[in-house]
Amino acid sequence: MGFLKELSKSIILEVIKGFIIETIKNVKHQDIITAIKTNTNLYDVINMNPNIRKAVLNLRDLYRPYIEEYRTLITPEAIIEWLRGDRPDIASLIVNTRNGTEWLSRQIDAIIDGLTRNE
Repeated sequence: MGFLKELSKSIILEVIKGFIIETIKNVKHQDIITAIKTNTNLYDVINMNPNIRKAVLNLRDLYRPYIEEYRTLITPEAIIEWLRGDRPDIASLIVNTRNGTEWLSRQIDAIIDGLTRNE
């Protein structure tokens, strides 16, 4: 049972990682800086895109209980590490912009809430 639990945790973290990376990979640097400075919630902005909205609903249907269970593993530090592997420029931008890490923490909460809430 321990192996399956670890496997499910790994899969869920990869799903969330992929969603977060896909969510912000096409965001322009200036838009991230503006979002940080104005405390804009990117999840609300990108969730207006019908393709992303569909992906959110699919992820929610498939993985909601697991996302809730592993929520505490999805930290700003983990996201920064993931971004360093896929988008080091964005990781650096977030870390080096005043209040960037705090903003990222709020983004994570918004994404996780969006993936787990009932609508």
